[in-house]
Amino acid sequence: MGETDHPPCYCTCAYKEVDGIKVELDVYLPPEGTETNLSQAHLRPAIVYFHGGGLIVGEKDAWFPYWIYNRAMVAGYAFITANYRLLVPSSAHDIVADIKDLFIFIKNEINHVIRLNGRPEGVDSEKLIVAGNSAGGTCAYLAAINADPKPKAMLSVYGMGGELMTPHYLSLKEGPVYPNRERIEAKDYPEFVYPKCKELNPTSASTPTYHGDDYYIPGYPSNPRMLVMRIYLQAGDYLDYYTGQHSPSLSEGLRDHLTAKETVDWKPLIPPEHLCLFAQFNASKFPPSYLIHGTADTLVDFSESLTLYNLLVARGVPVVLKACEGMEHSFDYDDTAEDKWGSMFDEAFEFVSKYI
Repeated sequence: MGETDHPPCYCTCAYKEVDGIKVELDVYLPPEGTETNLSQAHLRPAIVYFHGGGLIVGEKDAWFPYWIYNRAMVAGYAFITANYRLLVPSSAHDIVADIKDLFIFIKNEINHVIRLNGRPEGVDSEKLIVAGNSAGGTCAYLAAINADPKPKAMLSVYGMGGELMTPHYLSLKEGPVYPNRERIEAKDYPEFVYPKCKELNPTSASTPTYHGDDYYIPGYPSNPRMLVMRIYLQAGDYLDYYTGQHSPSLSEGLRDHLTAKETVDWKPLIPPEHLCLFAQFNASKFPPSYLIHGTADTLVDFSESLTLYNLLVARGVPVVLKACEGMEHSFDYDDTAEDKWGSMFDEAFEFVSKYI
């Protein structure tokens, strides 16, 4: 399956309108007549899933997580994938607002939409699991911290955002950010660089697209948003775009502390209004969590999940970290992933399910 291939959804609807755009979700339901995990009130548990893409690119049906979806259908769960406003010009504060509105919509309105489309069942908003991969993991973390109703469990697959105070996000880099990927020059994409980026129209969906075989690099991304993350990481100012704080630059103020010989207490260095965006400062708010991460991940370092795991353990939050030795980013999309990792996928699903 490709990045935009997915099974047919039961229904699509906008859960909010903001900035002149509709922010949509898709609902997937088990085959009609499935009684598994259907309550007497005809309500199903649900997994709320967020796509990856650096928070900059992607949409609700991109990089579809078949292994999570398939297990949800067998278990009789609803499966919900949601768009959210993308960086840039939006910030993570806008994403938090979208996530909060999404969970309110699931609680108050989604069952009406489902039943209008012909099915008698609905979603039990007291039995929600939040999940995401890569930057979708960041959204899952933000939901764990900020959403109401609060998700009962969380599943993160090579989630980004477990530790943001690192050279990866803050240091200036002369060469490329990722192995075997070229440096991207900001001058080639000025519309995505501050302050010009503030003139962009807000968007909650940006399809990942690629050049064809006739391009000089076949398969190279044709959607510029797929390259923008590298510009921010090279400049060490990703957190400026993430928080929306460019002047003064949040990243510049934090960067000076990277070389400190003693352990840095980062929390007092973050303006209070931004603390809700950082998983590492809100670990006590997390539900039981299952973290999956490849130890050879070159896009989101394994240390991000390890840091979050240690923080959750320290606060008594039930948590499992599965370190997948030698595995790269997106390893669960490989055609052989189910054969190699199926038992781990089963374990992950069983772990989060026992808390609903």
